Amino acid sequence: MIEPGSSEASAEDARWPLVERYFAAALDTPPEVRDELLAAECADDAVRADVRRLLARHDALARDGADGFLAARDAGRAARLLDTEDPGAQGTIGRYEVIRTLGRGATGVVYLAHDAVLDRQVAIKLLSHALSGDRAATRRFEQEARAASALDHPRVVTVHEIGRTTDDRLFIVMAYHAGTTLRDRIATGPLPVDEAARIAAEIGEGLAAAHAKGIVHRDIKPENVLLSERGACIVDFGIAKIAGQSLTRTGAALGTAAYMSPEQTRGADVDGRTDLWSLGVVLYEMLTGARPFSSEGGEALVYSVRHDAPVPVEIARPDVPPAIADLVRRCLEKDPAQRVARADDVVAALRAPWNAGTPRGGGGRARHGIIVALTVAAGMAAALGWRGTRDREPPAAASPRATAPVVIRARSIAFIPLVASGRADRQYLTDGMNAEVMLRLASVPSLRVADPVALLLASRADADVRAIGARLGVGAVLRGSIRHTGDRMQIAMQLVRTADGTAVWSKTYDHTASEAVAAAEAIRSDVLTNLGVGVADTAKLVPVRATTDPVAYDLYLRGRFAYNRSTPVDLAEAALYFREAIARDSGFARAYVGLADVYSSPQTSDPAERFRRAKPLLARALAQDSMLAEAHRAAGWIAMWYDRDWPGAERHLRRALALDPSDIWNYHSLAAYLSAVGRNEESLAITREAQALDPVSSATATHIGMHLLWLRRYDEAIAVLERALKVDSTWKRTHVVLARAYLAKGRAEDALPLLRMTGYEYAAFEPEAILTYGLGVAGHTAEARARVEKMETLARGAYVRPIDLVVAHLGVGDTARALDWMERVPEDRGSMFFLISEPLFDPIRDTPRYQRVLERLGLAEAARRARAVDTMRASVAHRR
Repeated sequence: MIEPGSSEASAEDARWPLVERYFAAALDTPPEVRDELLAAECADDAVRADVRRLLARHDALARDGADGFLAARDAGRAARLLDTEDPGAQGTIGRYEVIRTLGRGATGVVYLAHDAVLDRQVAIKLLSHALSGDRAATRRFEQEARAASALDHPRVVTVHEIGRTTDDRLFIVMAYHAGTTLRDRIATGPLPVDEAARIAAEIGEGLAAAHAKGIVHRDIKPENVLLSERGACIVDFGIAKIAGQSLTRTGAALGTAAYMSPEQTRGADVDGRTDLWSLGVVLYEMLTGARPFSSEGGEALVYSVRHDAPVPVEIARPDVPPAIADLVRRCLEKDPAQRVARADDVVAALRAPWNAGTPRGGGGRARHGIIVALTVAAGMAAALGWRGTRDREPPAAASPRATAPVVIRARSIAFIPLVASGRADRQYLTDGMNAEVMLRLASVPSLRVADPVALLLASRADADVRAIGARLGVGAVLRGSIRHTGDRMQIAMQLVRTADGTAVWSKTYDHTASEAVAAAEAIRSDVLTNLGVGVADTAKLVPVRATTDPVAYDLYLRGRFAYNRSTPVDLAEAALYFREAIARDSGFARAYVGLADVYSSPQTSDPAERFRRAKPLLARALAQDSMLAEAHRAAGWIAMWYDRDWPGAERHLRRALALDPSDIWNYHSLAAYLSAVGRNEESLAITREAQALDPVSSATATHIGMHLLWLRRYDEAIAVLERALKVDSTWKRTHVVLARAYLAKGRAEDALPLLRMTGYEYAAFEPEAILTYGLGVAGHTAEARARVEKMETLARGAYVRPIDLVVAHLGVGDTARALDWMERVPEDRGSMFFLISEPLFDPIRDTPRYQRVLERLGLAEAARRARAVDTMRASVAHRR
């Protein structure tokens, strides 16, 4: 199958040093965290499997009092222990003379051999000793041979024979292809579009032949595609489904998760369309060099496959022609009924003269930004308005008639906030309508709603909906206008298909100001109808509860409008509105959350007092409405900051995400908790889920940079953050996180210009503290010490977060004083708890005083586990 001396053979030669490296590192790590670290650090499935087998053998030998290669880390002896089936001593398998090993897999070993009878080279797959007595494994092995032998096609590896060795082990004899695998080809970088299309078409031809025979491969991936002078060839039908046969139990999900279709991950019955999904993933990977669903693995990856939309291929690679990009999209439809149906159709699309057109993304209009401005308030996303050129405004609120529904079956949407006109004193009502529409759309489990932050970043005045669809990866855009006249509001809505910019539905709503909730519910109902959301989907809608008192609701909207301005005066005004709304309706849950948000704001009072006041309000809100995601998120935040109730915080934050998976701040809040308890690989995975939901968000990119920083992956963090600044330089938190990454890399002088900027939002530390630290490590000692003294003086008469004084003192090298302030952190409810993860604390991390602080915070066990993970990661890195 693979020629000696090829990249596959070279990888085989390097196999055992890798096994030895990870095995040795695992032995240095506590047993309870070995699997976690192997999954995070070792990307090679086969190497990881061998390491786990060696660890099992280690345990068995240890029980017998033996050690041998285990103590010496002898890779060669380790290989022999694992590869006891190697026929090297006898040199033959059946009548075939073994030349060398080509590769190993989960079920056995593949050898290059010589067929003396026909004087040709063949590839032989030999079932492993361990599986020889496994009835299910032998049946699958036989099925692989039957499936492949039934297909006499140049795009499927030819099976010559199936036989048994003298010790009764099954083997399959196959045609040998001198070449390499598609995985090796992709490893060199994205393929030219014409080459990727040719290879995908050849795979499609093989799949068409298989499907015609009733065979579904179920494991199409780059490793199972061989490339030779004759083109692409499909191999490994080991888990194929053959019509009329069943070798797997009902509900079993077989395959490779990154390439499995949504229905395959659920263990559902599958047909040829599952292979076309996998082919779409492979084509995406050939074109972009990355998989479309790039979560870290495990449940997060499966969730992404089932629910997330990938970054459109034309965004990841602008020179991809529209026809190819559209084919990838159709292959990756979650619903098999919406997916391209036949392999022949895929082949036809790939063989068509698609390269004659202009590449998508290459024209000027596709480079324009998105016409929108949204702001995200603490605890909820509130739309603030939309500016567009006059010739692009949505239809005026004039006609009372609605267009006939035209179902476009788009399960992803961007909501552009309403353009307001009329009474200027009704801006709060416009904001409230935008928030209500967004909230109701986000409550639909089967609908992905673009995040408001992404819309804010994309606010450019001359884009059209096609640019919105391309940038955000959505199938439809909802936009409109609202006119306030007297006590009435006229709302004109329009739904536009992003594929071609066609307006497919419009309608005008006429309501009194007190009927905002009813208007938002009517808009949601009509939009869902035109998006093709059926009865089964609407039955699962998360209920959006609101007050029945229109005055209470009006007060609530006024309170949110004031809260969003965030000045001390505005916060006081917001509190009055929320209290009045509660007085009108004591069961209005969202008003309690609004008042809790005011009390939780840093501008109000000392941290312990503000959280103490907010906590019972959130308990009351949840008692009134346990399905309110914003209440769970706020409650989780208080459990983390105020109570140090880590399990309770996780419960609330996971509940918030489950209730509203369309809000990226639910992802970021959960990710912050995971980093606080040292589970940084999980926090990065959660944040990447937010990125899949919102590929262009600068906020999300900054959070990814932060989590990479906490993982000590500084170069990756810097690359992510520098790209984020190029996309949007207005979100100041990106500046400070990038500066911290520069500091971690020893690039203090690069960090200082970013840290000297004023007015940026803090990220874990206040601006003054991190600037002082940067000045100190950059050698500006006098200025740094002056700032430290200023902070110390201020702390004698006013509240200063202890954690910030820790950072400032570390910058000037005063570890004793830093530890003095660190010991005050457990009593301070204003300091966040990234003590386990933060690199700045490495100089004092191992001191007894620091460890006692972790114990007082209830983080000692989490820190121990995180340290064990870090130890194994460092051991692996040292052996590279």
